[in-house]
Amino acid sequence: MNERGEATMLTIGLIFAFSSFFILFVFEAYIQYKLLDKRAKVMICAKKARIIGERYIKRIQVSNWGIKNIKKIQYISFLIPGLTAIAGSGEKAKSLLKKYQDLQLFNLKTQMIKIRKDGCHIQTFENDTPFITSGLRHVRDHQEITKTRHISWPITISLSPFSINLVFQRIETTNLKPQIQYSSKENLVKFLSIWQYSF
Repeated sequence: MNERGEATMLTIGLIFAFSSFFILFVFEAYIQYKLLDKRAKVMICAKKARIIGERYIKRIQVSNWGIKNIKKIQYISFLIPGLTAIAGSGEKAKSLLKKYQDLQLFNLKTQMIKIRKDGCHIQTFENDTPFITSGLRHVRDHQEITKTRHISWPITISLSPFSINLVFQRIETTNLKPQIQYSSKENLVKFLSIWQYSF
């Protein structure tokens, strides 16, 4: 084989090698783009879950405070002449607050389903709520306020290979001015390349 043929073969070989590296580079960049897109979606889902969860807890705590204090006002109104009408309207207000709480539970479940439809998987414990429920109703104690299941509420939001653990902490049963505390932790994955990742 002459020098010209060898140079042509070398050129073809180099073009093939550079083309292969370029294709691998483009494919690797595409995979990294898809991973960043998934990570962004998980973070958006986690933010939505935090807002929805925080709103639900606050509304239950405030309405529980209302139910608890309406009961006290009713007891006092029976002792003071002329305030019997307040006792009756107190019962109606308490009934409305209980219905309001059950509506908040329905809203919570509906919003969590919407997040799941966005493509994120949400793992929560026991019926997606820190308060004890039965179906779409809250379980109540002797004061007719909702019972708290646990003082913390963990939620895991994931979209493979990423996940975020969100934990609402120190959940009180009643509070007129709730201050919701939470922590979040992203479970980081190792660098994934085309040899490790599958769609």
